[in-house]
Amino acid sequence: MSSKQLPRKMLISYGLGSAAPTLAHEFCGAFLLLFYTELAGLDPVWVGAALMFRMVLDALIDPWIGRWSDQTRSAAGRRRPWIIAGSVPGLVFLMLLFAVPEGGPWFHMIYLTIASSLMAVCFSAVSIPHMAMAFEISESPRERVRLVGYRNFVESLCSLLALLSGPIALGFVGNTFLGKVLSRADCYGMAAGMILILGTLTAVFSFRGTREAPTEVTESQVSLVRAFMETFGNRLFRTLVLAYCLLVIANRTALAQLFLLLEYFHGKSGDATIPLLLAFYAGSLLSMPIWIISGPRIGRITCLMISMIVWPFTYAALAAFRWPEIVLLVISFVMGASFAGILAMLGALVPDTLDADRIQNGQRREGLHASVISLTLQFGLGAGYLLTGLALQFAGYRGGTKPTSEVVMGLRLSTAGFPLILSVAAILVLLCSPFMVRSVKTRYIEVSENV
Repeated sequence: MSSKQLPRKMLISYGLGSAAPTLAHEFCGAFLLLFYTELAGLDPVWVGAALMFRMVLDALIDPWIGRWSDQTRSAAGRRRPWIIAGSVPGLVFLMLLFAVPEGGPWFHMIYLTIASSLMAVCFSAVSIPHMAMAFEISESPRERVRLVGYRNFVESLCSLLALLSGPIALGFVGNTFLGKVLSRADCYGMAAGMILILGTLTAVFSFRGTREAPTEVTESQVSLVRAFMETFGNRLFRTLVLAYCLLVIANRTALAQLFLLLEYFHGKSGDATIPLLLAFYAGSLLSMPIWIISGPRIGRITCLMISMIVWPFTYAALAAFRWPEIVLLVISFVMGASFAGILAMLGALVPDTLDADRIQNGQRREGLHASVISLTLQFGLGAGYLLTGLALQFAGYRGGTKPTSEVVMGLRLSTAGFPLILSVAAILVLLCSPFMVRSVKTRYIEVSENV
């Protein structure tokens, strides 16, 4: 592990390692439900059941992937081989998801369950080692901020490309290609094919351009379950995981209601929301250099607190008044910039907690810790969807009918309330943590000496 400044090629190569999973997950998140309900004729409840099975399977296998990554021995390193080994088959399964053979509902249900589950497992085999690699590459707080910043920049750009790829591909509906008139299903398949090509190229570039820091592989003498539970014994790591979980839930509840708020309160739906979407991603992309510079200069915790305070108020502002278009664009821009700061600073702080774990326990378990973060994300997304459903039901919202003014008021309150309440809770968690008092290494060295 080094504290020297990392070359730009290394930073770009590392960031591109997350391109394939991000492209695939964002594309599926935007278009998979629509594809299987409208084009494959599957009931939405069945689609939800298939995706729930995928989430459970992914959660069960994540700790195993983390441990296998920690114990991998190869000439290419512990983490780099997983970038290729997971990305290519994962992208193939993405293509298969949008190339459904003829069959009845049960066949489509089974097909969706198997293909989506295999895709999720493959991309977990990329994301967990890739995240763990960032924990090991550098000891420098500044370089850790830069690493996470470049990764978040790539992920934001890939999210935007994935969301735009569907509408762009659908623009070719009715055109003739190789003697065939393209249908909506064909165009979704074309978009998935372009993602396969782009994702494969970025994975190869990342593998070739990334270099791992030399690290010693330590064999764990305890069971996977015990090792998994021991990660929660690290108070600093536990603090960040709890704060991250609260913020994931807040973000999911807010995003799940955002387009309803835009449609029924601001009168914007369909294509009218595209400028706001572009403003959000512009804020996320353009703010990243600022976070990379500010993190080491004014402190990662300070930057995290600033972004955590600003971000929920962007949702509160959207729910408070019917703003002119220019104000909505500014709010969307700030929303993207502030949430990018949250992700960048949290990601840059996690390696410090693993330094503490290594000092205290003498083991390298970065992959296992990364699997805990992945599990936290899955739990947070699920809890966010559940809370959103309960909030909409309580407000009286029913899909397919225009909501009354009372329902819109309930929608406004929940869209603003969840981010505000959960962000305050996350801030309180961090304020009560050792991060606010002293550095991680100093704290654990003192503990070790006392023991």
